[in-house]
Amino acid sequence: MIAAEARWVGAALAKLPDDQLFPLLNVGSQDEAFRAKRQPWIDTRVFAPLRRRGGKIVHLDLAPGAGVDITGDLLDPNVRAQLRGFRSVLCANVLEHVPDRERFAAALVDVTAPGGYLIVTVPKRFPYHPDPIDTMFRPDIAELAALFPSMEVVDAKVVRSTMLMFFVQRLLTIRSAPASTTSPSMRNEFLRWLLRRIEATAIVFRKPYGVRQR
Repeated sequence: MIAAEARWVGAALAKLPDDQLFPLLNVGSQDEAFRAKRQPWIDTRVFAPLRRRGGKIVHLDLAPGAGVDITGDLLDPNVRAQLRGFRSVLCANVLEHVPDRERFAAALVDVTAPGGYLIVTVPKRFPYHPDPIDTMFRPDIAELAALFPSMEVVDAKVVRSTMLMFFVQRLLTIRSAPASTTSPSMRNEFLRWLLRRIEATAIVFRKPYGVRQR
């Protein structure tokens, strides 16, 4: 997540009422070290303000780790059975890493409660970055919204920054963060983008009460 994206998501979440936002499920959360040290703007801009509001946040990821509350695949019905009762869902920078994004999008809608919110971000201009795959899904607002036809768009924006800014921000975290697992080929790809603009598409959806959970 780029810092400009984290600022936009944090500001968008700040506008949503507690009773329709919490408890919040964070899908594809990464671990606490990633959120708070490797990309500390995620915690500072997104999750710290939510904690100050006193709302419950649950982090879901494929890989176990400190700060991951539930480990599993959202597409697994047994995992999804554990995810009832969440008013809203955040899914940041995940859809480009799943082979069946239509099915994954439907699962996100499924675990969002009627009347709750689904906040989705995806890179629009960003280098190839497999985790473990990158399908190069780089949607604009209309293309991302089309994945969620049953949802109402509350707010949407393409946020912009530069790879140079992202690179500098990452360098500033090196001393306090765990060693990066970025491969040499990925580092080279990022360096090729150093003077380019980077962008992310971000949308806040609201799930109408007429859309049922499965």
